[in-house]
Amino acid sequence: LADAVGQYQAAARLSAADPELFCWVQLRLMCSIADMAGTQTAMARLATTRDSLVRFGDKRPFSALHLWFAECETVRGRLDAARHHLSIAESLLTEIDDVWLRGYLAINNFGVCYYAGDVSEAEKWAAVALECSAISGHKGARRAAYANAGAIEFSLGHLERAEKLLSLALAECERGSTSHIAVLHSLALIKLQRDDMVGCSDIVALVDTFSDR
Repeated sequence: LADAVGQYQAAARLSAADPELFCWVQLRLMCSIADMAGTQTAMARLATTRDSLVRFGDKRPFSALHLWFAECETVRGRLDAARHHLSIAESLLTEIDDVWLRGYLAINNFGVCYYAGDVSEAEKWAAVALECSAISGHKGARRAAYANAGAIEFSLGHLERAEKLLSLALAECERGSTSHIAVLHSLALIKLQRDDMVGCSDIVALVDTFSDR
């Protein structure tokens, strides 16, 4: 993450004369800082990021910004605030055709519905996310879509289907990443529910190897 932030900082210096590239670099930089040091630290760059978006004047990065806000608010448990940002992003997306952003919207809508306990609505958004990620080919979106769909199937007690979807999500993860460990944890729970103690133990042992690093 530190290397990523350094590269985005270099990109920001090099792309200052290109409004489109500069605004996307600023968004990536802010998100990377949030991943590394927390959302509050990243917010110190919000004014610069917004200025770059206004200078470019395109709806796509504004939509991406509100989707990022929604993701942050969902993690904090502020679901009403997340819904507010999702509503703005969805309104912007009615005016543009971007399948990656539609998938990102679906993933975030899933998160809000899932944490609010609305399983049927979450299931609908999980299906939309899978459809969009299949078209866009975006690796992160595909991973999240499979993981979300797996979580729904697990909550409904469809363990075989859940395991298949989570295995697909696992194939999209970078080994040892936070996403990789989270998916492994979910697979271990499925093994436990299916009384596969050996399979569960093997996954836990694998997770422990990453924790020891």
